Amino acid sequence: MRPDAIVAVNRTGRIVQANLQAESMFGYNRDELEGRSIRGAAARAPRATRIASIAPVFSREPRRRPMGAGLRLVGLRKEGTEFPSTSR
Repeated sequence: MRPDAIVAVNRTGRIVQANLQAESMFGYNRDELEGRSIRGAAARAPRATRIASIAPVFSREPRRRPMGAGLRLVGLRKEGTEFPSTSR
């Protein structure tokens, strides 16, 4: 089983931490990912905007959550290709 990609986002929607699997998935190194807006990591802007807008709600009740549970999210790699989310 492959480890999950983990990306921690602050209340403003900025990536504050990412693991090696996230680096591999997005094609960025950790320094490039951290500080980026989560909006820039997701392909379809309306969905990414929705996720960034709920970050303040999530920060009031911090706990593990699968990103985009119930949504069909698409990530955007550094080189421009898209990949589907595998949320459980």
